[in-house]
Amino acid sequence: MPARAPYGSSARLPPLRLRDFRLLASGESVDPTQGGVEHGWTRLQTFLSFRPRRPGRYVFVLTLSMQSDSPEQWLTEVDLADDRDELLARIGHVPRLVAESNRLEVKVA
Repeated sequence: MPARAPYGSSARLPPLRLRDFRLLASGESVDPTQGGVEHGWTRLQTFLSFRPRRPGRYVFVLTLSMQSDSPEQWLTEVDLADDRDELLARIGHVPRLVAESNRLEVKVA
């Protein structure tokens, strides 16, 4: 979920599905550029489609915020009503925290 995205502003996000949740074991990690059915989550397209318009130094930091005032803030307008109660229950088990990746610096000539 984008950090501090206001409720209803998730037009660019796909609907949240039960299969998008993954319980990580201690020390386990995920690569946000990998995804698809075989991985169990949707990959972040930003990393795959970045094409700099001009030379320079670019810095990437991925911030994952799982904070929200209510579980409904996680849902998009197109989330399926059939799964809504199950989705809200699953969201209730997610710890409310913010995680930030290492910085990746890319120099483009």
